[in-house]
This record gives sequence, C-alpha cells and structure tokens, in this order.
Amino acid sequence: HRVDRPVLLVLGGKDVQVDAETSRRAAEASMPPSMMGRSRTVVLPTVNHMLQTSRTGTLREYVLIDETIAPEVFETLANWLDTE
Repeated sequence: HRVDRPVLLVLGGKDVQVDAETSRRAAEASMPPSMMGRSRTVVLPTVNHMLQTSRTGTLREYVLIDETIAPEVFETLANWLDTE
C-alpha cells in the first residue's frame, strides 16, 4: 500500500531493539518524493523502544521507568500536528 498522507516517524535513539538510524533511512527511502517535504522522521536521543525517557535503553530498564511516554514525544507530535 502507498501512503499518501504526511507521516511522522518517531524513533528512540536509545532503542536497542530497532536501530533508529537504519529505520530512519528505510522509512525515508520508501516514501514517495511528494511526501518527503510533508513528512518528518525524528530520532529522540534519550528515548527507548517504548518511547520512554531512558538512560540505557536496555530491556531490564523498562520496569524501572515510571513514565508511560516521554514528554518530548508528545511535544514532537504536537509541533508536527501544529504545522500540518
């Protein structure tokens, strides 16, 4: 299926399950050129696979984090929606 709507892809820089840079490149390569200007890929350096603020990104840390989703994820989403 082709995506014909703007896309926001948020990736965690501390994600040890999915490499953020590899995912970013793959997502951007798969987007039609017409969507590149309207879509955005963001790698948040302190965020893990679960989009939580993380020190290590390891699976063991998941149960120690009291946060559901990092505030910077919400800020990124709100800023992106505000520009759409």
